[in-house]
Amino acid sequence: MTPDSTECYEISIEGTNGSEGCFVNIWAVASNLSVAIADAIEAAKSLDIANPIPYLAACIDEIPDDAVDLGNGLVFSGHEIHLFPLDPAEDAFQFPAGIVPCDCGVAGEPDPGEIVETYVVKSQEAPFSVEVVVDRRRLVDTFYSLLEWLPSANALEVRIHGSWDNSRRTDIWLSPEWDSGKVIREYIEDRKVDLIMNGFVELGVNCREEEATLRLTDHKMISFYAQDMRYVDSCISKLEEMCFVPVESALMIQYGMHHFHYLPPDSHDRASLIAALEADQFDWVESLEDDDYCIDAAAEP
Repeated sequence: MTPDSTECYEISIEGTNGSEGCFVNIWAVASNLSVAIADAIEAAKSLDIANPIPYLAACIDEIPDDAVDLGNGLVFSGHEIHLFPLDPAEDAFQFPAGIVPCDCGVAGEPDPGEIVETYVVKSQEAPFSVEVVVDRRRLVDTFYSLLEWLPSANALEVRIHGSWDNSRRTDIWLSPEWDSGKVIREYIEDRKVDLIMNGFVELGVNCREEEATLRLTDHKMISFYAQDMRYVDSCISKLEEMCFVPVESALMIQYGMHHFHYLPPDSHDRASLIAALEADQFDWVESLEDDDYCIDAAAEP
């Protein structure tokens, strides 16, 4: 059941069906995980699942024999859509678009279900930092709120990771100098699918005068770095306004948890994104070899 030059994927999709939550397993034959996820999302919609998102993915050897063909011989579903009551008190963490835990069956690996929204402060020595774990539903608003709070945001850095096309080379591009965080926010918002939802892209907003940087990593974690602890304290106050609660050590998907990065539907390919940055007067800064990048957890053909 596997055509040549393709892979088989199992994508667990979660969503809603009326007043209940639901999940279903979708199997897809595709050229890469990003295509498989896009196909799985469309398949879930055809099954009347609203707001479908991938919450677990795996590469598999073949499609199960009893899977239900959804009509094209490439996308299949389980026989049953599983329903569960929606309970806000037990609302699970939703991984941001662009990243999904891998169902690898590794003994002793942390449970993705244990990840919660929080932040961690590192204040022993400069540069001081705050790392923020944010749910899919609040990621964009939280990043934008911090961006507009920045004292003198004036440039946007875009890092395109080599795991996108297995080049193992991260390309770094830098915008012209802009007037404010609001201008940077508007630029990102117009290109949100390619810059925020793309699992192979990392953003950095620079404040040159304060020697501070706000980052949205390719793991969709927000981090803030500053040479002066006063700016970190101010960032913490902003996070507390948004009801984030600190911990000494947080469970994060990039630390010891197998996962995949993927492109969201309707995103551009790498060459098109680079061409768009060049058209917008971004300068190429440098390319870094990704020798330490976790290629088995991130690679896309």
